Amino acid sequence: MKCPKCYKPIDGAVKTGSLFACPHCQVKFMVPKVETSEFRSPEPTSSATAHAPVPRSVAGMAVAQGTRKGLMGAIIGLTVAVVVLSTVLSPAKSAANLELTPSQANQGGAPCFGKERCVLVYIAPWCGACKATIPAIIRLRDQWAESPLYGLSIIVGADTPERIEETASEVGTSTFVDKDASLHKSLKVNGVPYWLVLDKERKVIKSFAGGSPDPQALLYHLGFSN
Repeated sequence: MKCPKCYKPIDGAVKTGSLFACPHCQVKFMVPKVETSEFRSPEPTSSATAHAPVPRSVAGMAVAQGTRKGLMGAIIGLTVAVVVLSTVLSPAKSAANLELTPSQANQGGAPCFGKERCVLVYIAPWCGACKATIPAIIRLRDQWAESPLYGLSIIVGADTPERIEETASEVGTSTFVDKDASLHKSLKVNGVPYWLVLDKERKVIKSFAGGSPDPQALLYHLGFSN
């Protein structure tokens, strides 16, 4: 298991269902219980429950779509749960001086700065929650590609330069790289996927850590859906 803040591996046995302090950076996070090797997507809503509010807790977001069986499912589920339970203690308030370095796969895409709402998402190659969320990220990016109001830019970091570029190439356009971890520090990322919503002046109006394969769930937590 890796720490959701400093990403350093944690050796030894860790008691599930307990509050644990990282021996490297001292950040505290809850280690969830893994009670089953399956994780399921939310049950389809009926007409009677179609207007029920989505849970406001980021930890309540779905972490996988469909049913996944086996040990790998349990491992990914544990990783996702640890990430989404991490607390944003002191989020960045502005991205005014932020400079993004395009990935080799960027294809000339510019950051979404200056739009009514610019969404930045920071992901890492090793992160199971990020991998589960990438299809929804790509869907939102493509949906907003021609929008004058909304945009989404993807930042890949917290790993080796080679793996960062490899993941960026899988995501494609609108990807930027953080090979020296400078963005990770300036944005105060303490869990991945990490999201920031910026206004036209690049002020951070919302930030949180967590992922979902459901674009509608992401839109809700980003503040684009009631």
